[in-house]
Amino acid sequence: MRITKVTSAAVLAAVVMAFAAGAANAQARRSIEQILNDPVLKQSTVALLAKDLRTGQTLISINSDRMMIPASNMKLVTGAAAMLELGPAFKFHTDFMTKNFNPSTGLSDGIYVKGYGDPSISDRFYATAGEAMDAHAAQLKKNGFKGFSGVLWLDGSFMDNMRPASWPQEDLSWCYAPRPGALSAAGNCARVTVSAGASSAKAAIDPPVHPSFLRVSLKATTGNTSVKVSQDDKGVITVSGSVKKNTSAKYEHTVRKPTLLYGAALLGAMKRAGMKVSADMRETSDLPPGYLGFARAVSPDLAAVTAQMEKHSDNFIAEQIVRTMGGLRGASDAPGAAAVVKDIMVRANMAAASDLTVVDGSGLSRENRLAPKVLLTLLSSFYNFNPGRPFQDMLAEPGVKGTLEKRLVNTSAAGRLKAKTGALRGACSLSGYIRPVYGGSVSFVMIMNGYSVHSNQIRALQDELVLALVEM
Repeated sequence: MRITKVTSAAVLAAVVMAFAAGAANAQARRSIEQILNDPVLKQSTVALLAKDLRTGQTLISINSDRMMIPASNMKLVTGAAAMLELGPAFKFHTDFMTKNFNPSTGLSDGIYVKGYGDPSISDRFYATAGEAMDAHAAQLKKNGFKGFSGVLWLDGSFMDNMRPASWPQEDLSWCYAPRPGALSAAGNCARVTVSAGASSAKAAIDPPVHPSFLRVSLKATTGNTSVKVSQDDKGVITVSGSVKKNTSAKYEHTVRKPTLLYGAALLGAMKRAGMKVSADMRETSDLPPGYLGFARAVSPDLAAVTAQMEKHSDNFIAEQIVRTMGGLRGASDAPGAAAVVKDIMVRANMAAASDLTVVDGSGLSRENRLAPKVLLTLLSSFYNFNPGRPFQDMLAEPGVKGTLEKRLVNTSAAGRLKAKTGALRGACSLSGYIRPVYGGSVSFVMIMNGYSVHSNQIRALQDELVLALVEM
């Protein structure tokens, strides 16, 4: 095994270095030894760390200093940095300004919207992305707004729309790798449902956009369904192709122009709310003359937003959080925002500079690196960070909606495990907290890199390790 670059006996010594005496711990030790010697891990690098949170005693330490690819465990770093920098009560906001607003008619000569990276305008926080946009329209209506003529100005200049350069090209067309955006809707992903009857076909999109920004060119066919979704430079979404008769299908499209998706969806929400709107929308980075503050829409607090990111491993939320931290320090591009996250962690003594390489907030880049002890320090430090909204409650649990929903259900780990999952090709991680059956709480880190089998086989071994740790 290439676990510590030393003998297997030394590996096992590391496993038992701090186990207390007792039959239960002895059995747990033997189980862990057996799992770590599984042939599936023969060519992999394995990090396994555990710490007793009552005593501060290190229970297991294997490859704690080895720089490894964390996959989506990078979101633990993102969440911790956000709690430190912004605080759990922080709220993202979107500002609305109007020109020549007439309170008696509720009409204005234009509207200007500036975004600051709110990731909550999506079906992650509402039943649908359309409902999220309806909430923005409702905020305007609450303030007496009934419509506008002229231009809808969209200011997304708080952050750029560029993804990290090291994200794999093959991922970029999927909605788990969307562009970031100061003004964003639906995770910057248009979700399209197409359907056909006997003679015609139609399409519906979430978020629903103003009719001027949706073009549908579909036909019913006896052949196979073949549909293309695109967005042009003016924000118009086109759905074209053919749909097999009497069938339906769903498609996702990562938009090129997030700001314009938000604008088209806002106009759609305004129209649904009965407001008078103009379909003239334009991007800007400056406030046009004559506009005054009118309304502000706010997100749920950061603790709730972070919980959605961690529980569901939401890449979009992670990148929005990182870009927001960067933007507030004047560095909202991908490299600048990543540097801000690292600075936060180093200054908080969560990591030495040499133990952490941050490229993105989601862990999608294979260029992220960290020493596993960084995650152990983070988890141990944050265990009592915010008693009102514990960090551990932001993580996934077996049998509960999220990334652990189908793992370790109906086992001794159910109700005792809260953790963050992660997987890329050849990299799989699971880190978080365990309440052993014999009492107390344990923080733990598992990272496996360099294996050639399917990640499901690695997840199965991780689950076995969790069950062994539960019995400590």
